[in-house]
Order: sequence, then C-alpha cells, then structure tokens
Amino acid sequence: MNMKTEIRRSETVLFGNQNSGHSYKVALMLVLCDIPYTYRHISLALSIDPSQRPQEFRNVSQFGQVPVLIHDGRTLWQSNAILSYLAEHSGQFPCRARVGPGIDRWQVQAWLFWEAVHIGFSLPKLRFLYLAGIDNPTLKNTLIEAVNHDLNQLEKGLGAKEFLLGDQPSIADISCCGYLYWADQAEVDIHEWPTVSAWLSRLSSLLNWQSPQTLMARND
Repeated sequence: MNMKTEIRRSETVLFGNQNSGHSYKVALMLVLCDIPYTYRHISLALSIDPSQRPQEFRNVSQFGQVPVLIHDGRTLWQSNAILSYLAEHSGQFPCRARVGPGIDRWQVQAWLFWEAVHIGFSLPKLRFLYLAGIDNPTLKNTLIEAVNHDLNQLEKGLGAKEFLLGDQPSIADISCCGYLYWADQAEVDIHEWPTVSAWLSRLSSLLNWQSPQTLMARND
C-alpha cells in the first residue's frame, strides 16, 4: 500500500492491525462516538523488519506499536490513553465526570490499569500461542490459569451491574472488552462466565457497534 507521508491536520487516522485488540478498542470507540476516521493497516509480522514498515507510520509511532491515532493535529499512543482522550474530546463514555452515583474518574482509571496488566495481557498471549501453533504445555497452562483468574475477576467486578461502573457504559467497558470478542481463538468458552457473556452482548447492542472482524479488516 502506497501511503502518503503527510497527514492533514483535519484528518483523523488510526494505524492498527487486524489481530490487535488494542487497535480494536480504539476503532470501536471511534465508531461508537460517531467520529469519522481513516483506518490504515500496519503489518506486525515478525518476518518484517520494523524499519521496513511504512514511513508514514514510523514518523508518528513513538514506540513502533499500534494503535496510533492522529486527531486534530495530535498524535496519540497507547490504547487506554487514546480512549481517555476520546472520552474527554467527545464527552461520551465518560472518564472525568461522574458516570453514576458515587463513581468518579479514578474508578474508571483503575479498570484501565487493570486491563493493561490482566485481561488485555493474558488473553492475547494465550490466543497467540494457539494461532502460532506453539507447543509449550507449561506456558499454555500458566496462561490458561491467568485468563481464568482474570475472567473470574471481571465476572465479580460486573456483579449485578449492567456495565462495569453502573447502568451506563464507559471507557472502562470498551477497554476491557477489547480481546474478549476473540476469546474462541484462545479456546476460551466465554459462556462459562455468564455475567461477562451477557455484558459483551449488551456492548454489542450499542448503536454503531461493529465486530473486530469488520472494523479491523485489512485495507491494503
């Protein structure tokens, strides 16, 4: 794909990858907030030298990772930081103002930090193990235990609530759901956690929701 080397200030551009749940979180936030954007797929194949990735991407990627979002002349990295920015920019799926009675921004941030080191880490690692056909029983069992632990915590955290912080979704929900729509690729039956499964169904019923297969389809 022959990419441009400059991005106009008025453009909103998301650099992502079809297998990246972190990219999907940002794409999902954009469509849920009805923010038009252009998606540019970046190959993360290990066989590709990072220096051979498109110059346009290398110009804006602080860490050589996806997602990267260009919005209103700003360059943003790291999915949860991008979600926080988009929530403040759009006024939707709040991260600052109260989400509900007794809920403040710190509770939202706590879920973002939890996701980064738990379900947003354990599940993609297990998924990669299966997709790559890596035969390492010890590592697989360790990751299965981690995923089960994280889903148990998510199940408990949801409790009887519609969403993580009450009866309205926030960026906490968008962050934590990222890789869960690919759970089957990690040989995880999400229905074993009925509260989590019902929560995912509620999220997928939100206006403008799209699956990762649709949002992250390769466009090169």
